[in-house]
Amino acid sequence: MVEPDISIIVTVHAEGLLAHKTMLSVFGAAQILKKKSISYEIIVHMDTATAETKLYFSRYRSNSDVTILQNNFSDPGLSRNYAAKHAHGKYLAFLDGDDLVSSNWYLEAYNMLASSKEEILVHPEASLTFGDNLSEHILWLQKDSLDKLQDATISVSTNRWISVVAGKKSTFLNTPYPASQNGFGNEDFWFNTETLAKDIRHVIAPSTVDFYRQKGNNSVYSANIHKAQPYTNLLDINRLKSHPLSSDAPVNTNTGLYGIASRSFRKLKQNPTFDQYLSPLARAVVKGINSKKAGSKNTSILPQFVSSACREASKIEPLLFPSESLEKKVFIYNSEYEINAGLAYRRIIQNVSDYPNYIFIVPWVVSGGADKVLLNYLNAFKELHPKWKIAVITTLPSDNSWASRLPDNSYLLDFGNNIEGFSPSEKDALFSRLIIQLKCKKLHIINSEYGYLWAAAHLDLIKDNNYILNTSLFCHDIIPGTNGQGIFDYANPYLLNIFSAVNKVFTDNKAVISRVVQLDGFDENKFVVEYQPNDLEIVAPSEKHKSPDGKFHILWASRVATQKNPELLKSIARSLDPSKYQIDVYGRLDNNYHKSFFDGIPALDYRGAYDGINSLDFSRYDVFLYTSLIDGLPNILLEITALGLPIIASDAGGIKEFIKNNKTGILVKDSLSKDAYISAINQAAAHPDLLQDYLASAQKLLARQHSFATYLKKISEDF
Repeated sequence: MVEPDISIIVTVHAEGLLAHKTMLSVFGAAQILKKKSISYEIIVHMDTATAETKLYFSRYRSNSDVTILQNNFSDPGLSRNYAAKHAHGKYLAFLDGDDLVSSNWYLEAYNMLASSKEEILVHPEASLTFGDNLSEHILWLQKDSLDKLQDATISVSTNRWISVVAGKKSTFLNTPYPASQNGFGNEDFWFNTETLAKDIRHVIAPSTVDFYRQKGNNSVYSANIHKAQPYTNLLDINRLKSHPLSSDAPVNTNTGLYGIASRSFRKLKQNPTFDQYLSPLARAVVKGINSKKAGSKNTSILPQFVSSACREASKIEPLLFPSESLEKKVFIYNSEYEINAGLAYRRIIQNVSDYPNYIFIVPWVVSGGADKVLLNYLNAFKELHPKWKIAVITTLPSDNSWASRLPDNSYLLDFGNNIEGFSPSEKDALFSRLIIQLKCKKLHIINSEYGYLWAAAHLDLIKDNNYILNTSLFCHDIIPGTNGQGIFDYANPYLLNIFSAVNKVFTDNKAVISRVVQLDGFDENKFVVEYQPNDLEIVAPSEKHKSPDGKFHILWASRVATQKNPELLKSIARSLDPSKYQIDVYGRLDNNYHKSFFDGIPALDYRGAYDGINSLDFSRYDVFLYTSLIDGLPNILLEITALGLPIIASDAGGIKEFIKNNKTGILVKDSLSKDAYISAINQAAAHPDLLQDYLASAQKLLARQHSFATYLKKISEDF
C-alpha cells in the first residue's frame, strides 16, 4: 500500500446512527485534502461496538477509502493505540465517533505538521459542545502550550486540550495512550502531560473547530471519568520543587473576560450537582454552566470563525446552526486560568524531603489522642526503619500545633490549609495527584473523614494497583445536641465503604473490635490491637497526707464534650458535700458548652483549659475521676497512672482493659448512674490505702502492657 500523507482515525463504541453525522463531517473535511492533493486513509476502529453501531458501519465494508478495525478492548486509550499501529500515514488525526469537525481541520493540521521543523501535536482552536437537550453550550478556546512549568501548574486539576489531536505517527507510537483501567482514567490527560514532559509542543490550528456532542447515554468509555490520573513526569515532585514559588500566577487571571469567568464560576461551582468529575471537556461544560456568560444579552460572543464553521456544519447537523438562540446559550472557557490546584500542589510539595515509604492521612496534627497515636507510629518507625521517610498528609484546616513534634524521619504535607474555595473535583484531583506522584503504595488513614471519602471514591485504584491500605479505629463519638442518642462513627459508613480494600485495621483496645464486628459484620481477622505506649516516667506511689482543708480532692481533666459526660459530672458534684469533697475540672470547652456551664456548684471548680497533663499539680489530689460515655482506651489514663494518681473510671469501651475493678482502680459498671459514681467516690475516700494498692498494681500493668519496648515489638510484627 502506498503510504498516505495522513490517517484519519475515528474511534467508535455505542454511537449508532449518530456516527453518520461524524462520517459526513469526516468525508467533507477529507475532500478538502483531496483537492490539495494530500492523500489520506480513513480508519474506523470499533471497540466493543454495540449492534446498532456495527450495523451502521457495515455499509462501508466495500468503501476503498475506509478501513474497518474491530476489537473488544472496552478502552479508548487501547483503541487509539491499536489504530495507530495499523495506520499507514506519516501523520495521524484522531476523532471520537460522535464529534464533528470543521471542514478545514485536517488540512490545517496537516500543513502545520508538514511545515514544522520540530515535533508537535496539533489541536483545533475551538471546541463547542452541542446536543439536543443542552440548555448551555461551552466554547472552549484552546491555546498553544506555555512553558513547561506553567503547563504543569495548569495540568494538576484540568486537561489542557481535548482528545481531538493530530501528530506524527511516531509520536503516538513512542508515547502510547495508557489503559483507562486499574482506577485510572482520562487517557488523553496522560498523553498530553507526558508529551509535554518530553518537550513536545502542543499548538493550535487557527480557525479550526471540533464540535463535541453531549449525550445522555453512558458507555463503557465513560466509565473512566470518575478516576484519578496516572503518574506523569510533567508533575514530577523533584523537578517542580526545583522551581521556586512566585507570587505571580503563570497567567493573568485577575483581569479581562477570563478573569471574570474564573472568579464567578469558582464561587458558584461549589454546587456538587454540577461539579461532577466528568470527561475533560464535559467538566469544562460544568464549569461554564456555573460561570457568567460574557457579553450582553443581545451581543454575539461567537468568534467569526466559529460562527462560520457552525453555519457550514449545520448542513450536516442542524443543531449547530448559529441562531440567536444558540448564541445566547454559549459560555466561553479557557483552561489557562485553572491554576489554583496547581499552585497549591507546588506549595505543598515544597515540604517533601524524599519519596516516602509510608503515608499517614490525618485530619490535623494537634493535641489529641489520635495525634499521639500518630507520633507513636512515627517514633517506632524511626527506631525500626531508620532509613524510612514518612509523609503525613493533613486534610482539614488547622494550625497543626503539634507539627513541631514530628520526628526528623517524617514531614507534613498541608493539604487541608491549601484547599479553601476548591470544588470537590479540584480537591479530588489535587489529593489524587499528591498520592500518585509520591510513588508510595502504603497508606494509613487515622480519623480523616476526607481520607476515607477519597479511598471510597478510588477503590479500583487502591485494589488494582496493589496499594496497602491500613486504617486506625478507636471508638465512636456522640453527636452534640442529640442527648447521647446520635452516634458519629468512623466504622460506619466510612470504614464500611472501603473495607474490601483495607489490609489491616489497627486499634488500641479490644472492645471496639467486638462492637464493630457485631454491629457492622466486619471480618475480625483484619483487626489488630496495638496498646499505646506510655512515654512518661513512672512516679512511684507516695504516702498521701490529709489536705489542710480536710477535703477529699478529685481531679477531672479532659475535653469538655458530650462524649465525656460533663452533665453527669455536674450532677455528681451537686450531690457531694462541699465540706468533704472538692472536684477541680480542667479542659477545653467544646463549642456547645459555655464557660458558665459549671457555675453555681459548691463542690466543683472549673479551672479552664490546661497545657498537657504535666502542667497539673498532682500533689493536690487524691483520685482522678473519668466519666466518659464512650471511649477506646484513653491515653490520659496511662498518663495519670504514670504520674501517680489512682483512678475512678467509667466502664466504657476499652477502659476495662487497663482499669480492672478493685485491682488497678475502681471501675464504675453503670456509667450513667450518678449514684454509682458517688458510691465509688465514697469508697475511695474511705479506703485511701486501697487506692494506693490499686495504683501500684496499675503501674505494674502500665510497665508491662504499655512500655515502649512492648509497643515496639508489636509494631515490628505488624509492619
